[in-house]
Amino acid sequence: MSRSAELIYRKTAAGQAELVQRQAGLGPRERALLVMVNGQEPVQRLVDRLGESVPDTLSLLRQRGLIEPVSAERPARTPPPPPRPAEPPPVAAGLDPQRHRQAGQALVALLLPYFGPDAPRIAEKALRARSPQEFNDGVTAVAERLAIHLGRRKAAEATDPLRW
Repeated sequence: MSRSAELIYRKTAAGQAELVQRQAGLGPRERALLVMVNGQEPVQRLVDRLGESVPDTLSLLRQRGLIEPVSAERPARTPPPPPRPAEPPPVAAGLDPQRHRQAGQALVALLLPYFGPDAPRIAEKALRARSPQEFNDGVTAVAERLAIHLGRRKAAEATDPLRW
C-alpha cells in the first residue's frame, strides 16, 4: 500500500461549516467525500468506497481548506485512545460528580465515531460544567455540532437522554 493510501484526513473548521452552510459550491461527489472524511479512515478505504477519483477530490477539498491531513506520526490503522477528559472543576450545588462523569463519558463516546480524537474537545463545555445548567448548555453545543452528521432531530434524540 502506498504512503498516500495510508494518509488520513480530517475536516477543518471550514469543512465542518461547509456541511451546514453549503457555500463552497461542492458537487454531490465532493460533498459525499467531505462527509466521509472523519480523521480515522485512510485514503485507501475511501477509494474502496467511492472509486479512483478520491485522491483528486481530496486534493480539491484540501486546496479549498476544507480538510487537512492528520499528523503523520499517528499510525493509520490503530488510532490512539481518546484523551481522558479533564477532571471537572469543583462541584457546584446540584451537580452529582459521579453522574456528571458518567454523562460526560457517554457524551464523548457518542461523539467519537463522528469527530474521532477531537471528541473530548467538542464536549469540553459539558465536561467542565460546574452546574446542571452549564452541563445542559454544553450538551446543546454538542447537539449543534452533531447535527452536521445526524441532522437536528436525530442529534437531539441522541443527546437529550444525557441532559440533567
